[in-house]
Amino acid sequence: MPKPLPEFLIYFLSDCLQGDKAYTTKSMFGWYGIYKHGQIFAIYAWETLYMKVWDNNKQDYIDAGSKQFVYNKKWTDCYLSYWQLPEEVLENQQELVEWIEKSLAVKKK
Repeated sequence: MPKPLPEFLIYFLSDCLQGDKAYTTKSMFGWYGIYKHGQIFAIYAWETLYMKVWDNNKQDYIDAGSKQFVYNKKWTDCYLSYWQLPEEVLENQQELVEWIEKSLAVKKK
């Protein structure tokens, strides 16, 4: 039985993304992956939404003062190319979709 979605993810999918069925989630490693048409663009971990970042959108996150996703594995900090989504972007649906599209454009490196 799949575990219930956190309240924030329900809000994100239904309100911020207006219930668009192209967006889905999947539980992974105690976190959640967020997908559009099966392509991951974000993760939700520790009550924080992180978006996929690379050269095409990294400066947006730096300029917004965002933090990079980091977790500790065997006493070593592991950094993933995901950065915290700024709250002001979350509150602007048009801007949110633009940031999602930039994350979807990130190529596998």
